Amino acid sequence: MAPNLSPPTDSEIRSISAELGLDLSTDDVEAFADLAPVLFESYERVIDLEPGNDAELERTRRMVLERHPDGDADPHNAWLARCRIDGATDGRLAGYEIGLKDNVSLAGVPMTCGWAGLEGYVPESDATVVRRLLAAGATITGKLNMDSMAFASSGETSDFGPIGNPNAPDHLAGGSSGGSAAAVAAGDVDVAVATDQAGSIRIPAAFCGTVGLKPTHGLVPYTGIVGQGYTFDHVGPIASSVRDCARTLSAIAGPDVVDGEPVDPRQSVETPVGDRSTTDFERALDDREGRLTIGVLEEGFGWPRGEPAVDDTVLEALEIADDDQAIETLERSVPIHSDGMHVWAAVIAESNMALLQHNGVGYFVDGAYDESFAQAFSAAIENEAASLSKSLQLTLVVARYVADRHDGLLHASGQNLRRRLRRAYDEALEDVDVLALPTTPITTFERRDGLSTGEIVQRAYSAVENTSPFNMTGHPAISIPCGTAGGLPVGLMLVATRHDESTLLWAADRLEGRLSASSPSDGRS
Repeated sequence: MAPNLSPPTDSEIRSISAELGLDLSTDDVEAFADLAPVLFESYERVIDLEPGNDAELERTRRMVLERHPDGDADPHNAWLARCRIDGATDGRLAGYEIGLKDNVSLAGVPMTCGWAGLEGYVPESDATVVRRLLAAGATITGKLNMDSMAFASSGETSDFGPIGNPNAPDHLAGGSSGGSAAAVAAGDVDVAVATDQAGSIRIPAAFCGTVGLKPTHGLVPYTGIVGQGYTFDHVGPIASSVRDCARTLSAIAGPDVVDGEPVDPRQSVETPVGDRSTTDFERALDDREGRLTIGVLEEGFGWPRGEPAVDDTVLEALEIADDDQAIETLERSVPIHSDGMHVWAAVIAESNMALLQHNGVGYFVDGAYDESFAQAFSAAIENEAASLSKSLQLTLVVARYVADRHDGLLHASGQNLRRRLRRAYDEALEDVDVLALPTTPITTFERRDGLSTGEIVQRAYSAVENTSPFNMTGHPAISIPCGTAGGLPVGLMLVATRHDESTLLWAADRLEGRLSASSPSDGRS
């Protein structure tokens, strides 16, 4: 729907100028009121020229089979909507049923991002990854529950209820992509496509005993997905095996270019993924041979809030790997890794504030803008901001405080430190194929009612120490199951050089096969 355009009145100009500290005189106000209509001629012409989202994005109406399935049909509260959308009759994903995290646009199917403030919003067009999944023959079966606005690692802040863990009914699935990991672990879908800004793919994958892949930043287009910040938004698959992650990545990776123009600002024209028709990460699992070298990252272990049994489980898994004549483990140290989470926190707070306090879409970058979502999100923020999760509210309050008092200096410092962090991992990877460390320092959270605000917020941030640094650097990272601690799943994370998903997946596949043959014991302390 086109906006109702009208220039500001004299009183509105005075009010806005006071908010901005402009101290306009009466003559200034009158002059601005006379000049503003000239600018609005351009706005009106833009609306005439651009009637809605990009014309090349197909608008589709689809039938929703079920909204908020009941407990019998959805015992883990993983689903927000069920549908069935069949893709091409053949392709690498033919026969695969795939669920989408509920911040991925699926035309004609409601999208909430786990926040009741967006109830009633229905995307007009498919995200790029959706179009690629369908073209590869996949069947999309619905939208999956998630922490509110993708801002927690616990799996309990969704306005539509906490997400249960299929491996432990009295525990949570983790977040923010909890419904995605739970649906895979429960066998409801073959693959889920989810997003990761601090570990939101890898954390629930680790907690639920599944495989979760965060590709190199920009490898998979984010167009049509609700983000938090252009420089750390990632999208990737959660599956029950490394091979299924590789197969799905082959279908969705590659530059998002329309009429010769890139439409995802997270990608550059030089994104080194080659011709999409020849991208085959699954083939790399079979074609590559030779010795696998693993750098065990010292700083990924021994976190003060961590569980020793988690470290023990991961180390035992790496010892099993090292027993293989074709696998070698070496110790590696990256001291700044211990501060990576702090770099992440400095960047993400003000980035989130800038995106969420405006229109959920942002400014200042080239590419495709989702106008219908911007309109719906702006209305939701205006009317329902008080219902945002407490973890997100805290971040917004702190971000506004430091931005106002320190003029963006802390955000700038965090952004500059990203280069130092990235170089440190690059150096550590120079003589090993991958780095290895626990995906999370802890096992999943117990389901509890009546938590205080402080407890909810603390749990929201309590699993990102090892995952969040790689959202800052853009390195590809994958979590694979490696055993249990106290009866709960533990994930082993591997990290590779940027744009070397082939090595990352090859290494993960090798370890997956080795560990499944050896069955590591429970690492309870």
